[in-house]
Formats: sequence, C-alpha cells, structure tokens
Amino acid sequence: MPSDNWLMLWIAFASALIAASSSADSSEATRSLTDLLPIVLAQAGSTGGAIGKQNKSISGGEDQPAEPALVQPSSNEAERAWAIIKDTTSPGVLQAYIKQFGSTVYSNMARARLRELQAAAPLQPTTAAQPPMPQTKSRCDNFGGTWQWHSRLLKFDVVFNANGSLSATNGLTGTWSCTDGTFIIAWIGGLTDHLVLSADGKEMSGTSWAGNPISGTRY
Repeated sequence: MPSDNWLMLWIAFASALIAASSSADSSEATRSLTDLLPIVLAQAGSTGGAIGKQNKSISGGEDQPAEPALVQPSSNEAERAWAIIKDTTSPGVLQAYIKQFGSTVYSNMARARLRELQAAAPLQPTTAAQPPMPQTKSRCDNFGGTWQWHSRLLKFDVVFNANGSLSATNGLTGTWSCTDGTFIIAWIGGLTDHLVLSADGKEMSGTSWAGNPISGTRY
C-alpha cells in the first residue's frame, strides 16, 4: 500500500488542481501546482507508485536485492595480528596471514619474513650410500680336493667332493659336512670323525670315531 505521506501529497496536488481551474488568479494556483508536482513525482518514484504491489518500480519490474559488499580487513586488525606473529618461525603461519591480510601494508612485511625463513631453511642432508660389507670368506669354502689322511695306524688319501660325498683310496666312502671350519666325516657304516680346519686352510685335525687322533693335509 502507498504510504500516508504519498496520499497526502496527491490530495494536496488534486486540491491545487481544482483551485487552479476555479480561481480567478490562475497564476497563483499554477505556482502551487508547479511547486507540488516535482515532490509528488519524486514521492511516487520512491514508493513504487500506486500501480501494482510493493517492491515494484514504476516500470513494474521487481526490485533486485543489493549484493552484499565485500568486507575488507581493517588495517587495525592487520596491525594487531602482525604484532603477534611477526617473530614466528612457521612458514605456514605467515602464508595464512598473507592470505587473510594480503591487501594491507603488513602483508609485504609478512612476505619478506617468509622469504627470510625459506632462505635460512637448512638443506636436507643426503644420505651417502653405504659401501657394501665385505664378504667374509667361510672357512668351509673351497674345501674340496684331495687330502692325505693320517690316523693312528693308517695313512691313505681322501677325496672330498663338492657335492658332500667323499671316497678314500682304501675303499671307504661316506659324506662330509662343514660348519664354520668344523668338519664331520660320516663314513659308511655309521662311523663318524670330527675335525677342525686350520686358519690357513691347509691342515685339519681332530678325533676319529674310536677317539683316536687323526689329521689331514691338503695336497
């Protein structure tokens, strides 16, 4: 509905119009109409006129709501925040500050501080490749070959094969195994000798299945 002020103005304008038509002094009535007409028209434009419903302009179109203005951070807020974080050592804090207050003069100081931190950041040390550990040669390696066997009563040659088998020149056969330089000679028939290899790998000595001392020398 039109406002009361608008109705009163239209009533005053209508009265002035009637007076102008019946008045002998038409110039005075005309001046009244001239004074009232701009006010009436302005009021009509501001209230949307008497045509249609409220929230419509003179042309009849819907009034568009005004877009909200973007709120810019004040320099006081930027100054207070900068006073708190200016000595930070966290790049992330400075980046967040620049994002929030990038339009203020303090953002330049924040960018300078960020560059200082990035320049002073230590380089990540590179881990040097470790040289491979030297392979320790087992005392059991390269044991195969022909050995001269010495027992309490007998002397004969024994051939140690790489596949773990052995044979002697006296006709005996069997198998052998080695663990860190300690050899077990298992002769056919269940007789077992135990011997230890010397540091230079050229001799071995130990006890026979009967408990007698035995030894061997590599050819």
